[in-house]
Amino acid sequence: MTRVIGILSGKGGVGKTTLTANLAVELAKRGREVYAIDCNISTSHLGMYFGFYDYSVTINDVLRGDNEIEDAIYEHKSGVKIIPGSLSPHDVAGIDVAQLKDNIKKLVGKADYIL
Repeated sequence: MTRVIGILSGKGGVGKTTLTANLAVELAKRGREVYAIDCNISTSHLGMYFGFYDYSVTINDVLRGDNEIEDAIYEHKSGVKIIPGSLSPHDVAGIDVAQLKDNIKKLVGKADYIL
């Protein structure tokens, strides 16, 4: 059974990315299949936290309907599968955040945890 855990706050700088990254790595170390999605679509840092700076497809592209969520998955050496947000703060045009729920549903059953 897939567990979906949302880590969120209305304020920046409180540790959402740090908590998500560390929890994802620890779960992967324990043999769990983990997807970590950076839903902070205007100031994304999760991909960078894992050392990814150049990716062709992001969650922004998925939420715009340009790509499927499976196209935005990048595997880190820790085993965590990252779905990064765009590094451009201007890459928010045309995003439909209502699509997030449907896209997360596509990953249910493929992982133990979705963060």
